[in-house]
Amino acid sequence: MTNESERVTRKKRIDPQLKPAGWSIAPYQAGIDLSRFNKCALEEYPTGNGPADYALCPEGKIVAVIEAKKVTLGPYLP
Repeated sequence: MTNESERVTRKKRIDPQLKPAGWSIAPYQAGIDLSRFNKCALEEYPTGNGPADYALCPEGKIVAVIEAKKVTLGPYLP
């Protein structure tokens, strides 16, 4: 198993899957007008639990949040 960081996991494993699926990737900026985004993954989107790695925004609305973890960390199962 690899010991890559969460950021490397995002850039090496998630970004390359989002882009061919038609999602553009953009950094979140406070005060941005979400209506100008379509099929965009906003990086570091603020949530009540801290920033999410990606917020998927088709047609100007956030519909899903993606939280990446380093490869050595398994999924959380409650």
